[in-house]
Amino acid sequence: MNFDYCVKALGSDPRSQTADVRGLGLIAFNLLESSVMSTGSYVQQLLKQKWEPYVQKCLSDCTDLYSDAFSATTVSTDADKCEGQFKEKQGATLPLTKRNGDVTQLSYIELATLAIVKGLG
Repeated sequence: MNFDYCVKALGSDPRSQTADVRGLGLIAFNLLESSVMSTGSYVQQLLKQKWEPYVQKCLSDCTDLYSDAFSATTVSTDADKCEGQFKEKQGATLPLTKRNGDVTQLSYIELATLAIVKGLG
């Protein structure tokens, strides 16, 4: 997990200024949920464009990954799988790198806050 990303992401929600760990966990969940939904919609928009067949297949697979998963653990794995598919072909267009990275980082933040809350009992 990238510390600076974590601070920036959580700080983007005004509630974070007064939130305890549980509140930060809720903020992280909300950010992750929004990012997953936004990325899923973005992939749908990309699928409407003309792409080389390899990229089209990757986008289609990413749609399945993003529509099927929603737990912090599986989302980060699915975002990594989505990104990895594009990288399998050298020189392939990588239209989701930033969004996949955001989903992965946000899922790490969510998992970390859950672990802390669980430790608090």
